[in-house]
Amino acid sequence: MLSLDLNLDSLASTSKASAFLWCAYKFKSATHKGLLTEAKKWAEYAEYFLPYATITNKKDVVSFIN
Repeated sequence: MLSLDLNLDSLASTSKASAFLWCAYKFKSATHKGLLTEAKKWAEYAEYFLPYATITNKKDVVSFIN
């Protein structure tokens, strides 16, 4: 079985743009499930990595901001 748990610090040290995508995915997943506290946490993480993602991931950035 594929494990989707990972260490965000480890991912961020490899690629901050990928860390943004991961946080945005977790944010979308949490909001879809109605887990607002968890969604807020992931939104804050995604906002931290947002400056690193704007150049390469425009579609994902726009989706997250909306």
